[in-house]
Amino acid sequence: MLSESTCFFLGNHNSPESVFPILSAAIERHIREFNITSFVVGHYGHFDRMAARAVSELKKAYPFITLSALLPYHPAERPFTLPPDFDDSIYPFELEHIPKTLAIPRANRYMIKHCGFFITYCEDTTGNTFRLLQYAYGRAKQGLLHIEDLTTLVPK
Repeated sequence: MLSESTCFFLGNHNSPESVFPILSAAIERHIREFNITSFVVGHYGHFDRMAARAVSELKKAYPFITLSALLPYHPAERPFTLPPDFDDSIYPFELEHIPKTLAIPRANRYMIKHCGFFITYCEDTTGNTFRLLQYAYGRAKQGLLHIEDLTTLVPK
């Protein structure tokens, strides 16, 4: 269930593997310092896979945390098999009338609007991830979202 203690991830689909240890440390910090118990991740890029892997590994030490898959397409139209380490999936029903070409950015925007915490990695300043990050920073300025941007923390 989405709440202020939900953390969402968004990053470039081609994020380097060097992000993983920093991402994993950030997730653990969110569990310990902010009492985050619910994590939601997409499943379309390397950053998403790293976030899911990190949460899965941390579930061994923190068995009370949950991992949910964000589905941008209705599961009846595009069947989805829940990976073993995931607890459930989330499909924002307000996406039912959105054109398929906009489904992923709209699903991500939905999550940014409905979570309290957000971990991101975005090197590209021209794509959808960057535009969604600008939306997230707007919500953060209003005090509606806590953002941890890992972009400057990853060695080049």
